[in-house]
Amino acid sequence: MKWVKQSWKSWVLRRVPKALLTVALGSVILGLGGCISVPVTYATPEADAEAKQFKCPEGLSRIYVFRDENFGYSHPLTLSIDEQRIGDFAAMTYGVFDVRPGSYEFTSITPEATAQLLVDAEAGKINYLWLEMKLGWMYPRVRLHQVEDQRGQTGVKRSKMITFAKAGRAERGVQGTAWLVSPKHWVTNRHVVGDRKLVKLVGSDGTVVETRVLASDVANDLVVLVADAPPRGLTPIPLAAGAPKVGERVVAIGFPLADVMGSEAKLTSGDISSLSGIADDPRVFQFSAPVQPGSSGGPLMNSSGQAVGIVTSKLNWLPVAKASGAIPEGVAYAVKVAYLRPMLEGITLPAGADTSQMSPAQIFQMAGAAVFRVEP
Repeated sequence: MKWVKQSWKSWVLRRVPKALLTVALGSVILGLGGCISVPVTYATPEADAEAKQFKCPEGLSRIYVFRDENFGYSHPLTLSIDEQRIGDFAAMTYGVFDVRPGSYEFTSITPEATAQLLVDAEAGKINYLWLEMKLGWMYPRVRLHQVEDQRGQTGVKRSKMITFAKAGRAERGVQGTAWLVSPKHWVTNRHVVGDRKLVKLVGSDGTVVETRVLASDVANDLVVLVADAPPRGLTPIPLAAGAPKVGERVVAIGFPLADVMGSEAKLTSGDISSLSGIADDPRVFQFSAPVQPGSSGGPLMNSSGQAVGIVTSKLNWLPVAKASGAIPEGVAYAVKVAYLRPMLEGITLPAGADTSQMSPAQIFQMAGAAVFRVEP
């Protein structure tokens, strides 16, 4: 019997092409039989029918994202817009996004592959994005590409509309970081909070703080939050009295990609690269400490443990790479605390006169507990 089994296996391996075996294996892994389905929320028939009229709202740009294949039926494809997770697409589904004019980065990530696409959204224009799963030699691959109107409308008509929370240019807030600037006041970015009035903060130890927006500065991307019942025992982070110099060492504390990298605060270190930002913007510093989505709003601190800036963004490598052929590295920006101070008038702040030098480990030990994750 053992010899028969081995002979059967040898016969199969000799006569069945490897590509066919790969397809068969992929079918098992990806559930092509459809026994498992991706949980999605379908739109009403009326909304589906209206979307398939392919009309663009006045003053906005409409973007259809569709996945019109049955391959990988049980395998979800996650979509993010400008690093903000939107949701999962199942096979034979599509979504509609009405956005303001501008450039948007669409990303789809699976455990094995990542696809990115930069879309220029123009007022009155409709764009069609095909989210496609393909079988690789060992693992599935995902493609995200823009297609012409005829192909896009065909794909949408073949699919069923699914709905997500309202997607816009950071109006509903994204994952980010906030830090304590006084015993009951917190600082973060406006794009992290979005249009919300109530914001939940979570510390590395699981402490939850309910806050409300006290002051907002859209132009400089800053928000001050206040907690009516702040936690006790936390030491606020002092503001630096003066600006750092080019080459000065700085550290950033935040919650980068918390859903992937974990729920504890992370520290990175680097240097002040420039006293101005893109196009010589005087409101921000450029620095080299690595930051990721979720770091926004966190403190950028000097070696005395004082905040010199509020981490706000990093250079988007995709359009730069397309324009120059080079991928920028270590380019991030922080709004200067000078633009924060007017928002804190009348609030008692901790003294920041101590200029003793500390190691990054000492800074984290002193300030880490005062840095919280912003719940999106």
